[in-house]
Amino acid sequence: MPLASLIKGQEIEDLPGMVRYYKVQMVKGGVKVHTGVEFTPALADQIKPDAIIVATGGALAIPSIKGIDKPIVLTTPALHKKAKPFLKLFGPVALSKLTKIWLPVGKNVVVIGTGLHGTEIGEFLTKRGRKVTLVDIADVPGEGTIEANFGMLKEWFDSKGVKLINGAKSIEITDTGVQYVDKDGGKVTLPADTVIPTRPLAASLDLFNKLKDKAPEVYAVGDCMEPKMIVDAVGTGFSTAREI
Repeated sequence: MPLASLIKGQEIEDLPGMVRYYKVQMVKGGVKVHTGVEFTPALADQIKPDAIIVATGGALAIPSIKGIDKPIVLTTPALHKKAKPFLKLFGPVALSKLTKIWLPVGKNVVVIGTGLHGTEIGEFLTKRGRKVTLVDIADVPGEGTIEANFGMLKEWFDSKGVKLINGAKSIEITDTGVQYVDKDGGKVTLPADTVIPTRPLAASLDLFNKLKDKAPEVYAVGDCMEPKMIVDAVGTGFSTAREI
């Protein structure tokens, strides 16, 4: 949630406020919270719970693209890894301001992907003075976004000179940028200092599958079951708790 807040900003969704709310409600409700502990099948055998809810989130995935190992590439897992220590130290609000002063990303950035994750990163970087181009094999942009929100974002992108290129084929990362074949069969080169490949979160049910025989009731909720929006994750958690 702090990482999502950093990328999304706090103008529309107050995610830090949402985290504070749940912390307060768990204290009021007497919920015991143990951090820094890995929940394993052996621990489940020891505790013998009546029910287990697995809410471990989706898995960040690296797309299979030629040149993905080039030095100019910054994958989203690597970006998240860089950000998390600073998030813990400064928090999302302060870090959001600090990233407008310094960011380990070049001035000219190509983001591969025009869906939810690609457009969020594109918006984040544009607000920090980067020249951004988004390119995707998908025929239309905005996959996974809320239609009305994407419409407003598209207008904002247009006003900032952010280009969205869809229907690209044979995308390849080079030492100096990205190459692709356009709809007319022509080869196009996009120069870049940094290339950020994105793809949707993947379901992550490994732990759920290891635990599903460890209690009378075992549930998977949120992105680990089916990656969607934050509101969907909250909804599945709520409905599952009511069912129990």
